[in-house]
Amino acid sequence: PGTVKVVTFLPEGDADREGDVDRVLDAVVAAGAGTIGNYTHCSFRAPGTGTFHAGQGTDPTVGERGSLNREPEIRLEFVAPTGRLEEVLSVLVSAHPYEEPAYDVYERRGDAGLLGRIGRVQGGLTLRGLVERVQRTLGVATVRLAGDPGRVVERVAVVPGAGVDLLELAAARGAEAAVTGDVPHHRAREALDRGLAVVDPGHAATERPGVRRLEILVRDLGVECRSLLHLDPDPWNV
Repeated sequence: PGTVKVVTFLPEGDADREGDVDRVLDAVVAAGAGTIGNYTHCSFRAPGTGTFHAGQGTDPTVGERGSLNREPEIRLEFVAPTGRLEEVLSVLVSAHPYEEPAYDVYERRGDAGLLGRIGRVQGGLTLRGLVERVQRTLGVATVRLAGDPGRVVERVAVVPGAGVDLLELAAARGAEAAVTGDVPHHRAREALDRGLAVVDPGHAATERPGVRRLEILVRDLGVECRSLLHLDPDPWNV
């Protein structure tokens, strides 16, 4: 989880500048950006007009120094993992043909609706009972709980893997507890301040049920499938 949208602007291709957009995209893809699922080099491009006044001491790639320039440009946008953003921006600037590349970084929630669900526990359940249910269902011995064990909750959010970036959204949607993994200290405190308890059985434990169901689905479709669980083993021993 955790992606942003990066937008930059490049000179429109001509005989001299042709290929700049593709070169920049290749560079950021190599740094981990522009990937959606099993697709790489994912981007959007749109033409427009950029303006700039190149001052003293500049060496503009296009246009002229000392006057207001209006140049045809291509807007290039792509997604990037937040954990690799600094590397992506570094290679973007290095590969960009402009002397002073312009770029913007936007928060995005384009995948938020696909990452989790909020359900209702009929009659309510204490957080202690919720922890016990999580242990029993996921087959884990250790579960971290942030919240009063005796508190009764009815609306529970579930996010596989590391769902820390969706805790605020879960609270805003009325969830009283969230089951997810990899929740750090300060984010757990922030969740509690919003009235959201956190049940954390770990990253791998919350993802395993989904992976197993995918394997069953693939086999039911008559496709030979080897277990994928060995590709991402749980690094924690306790």
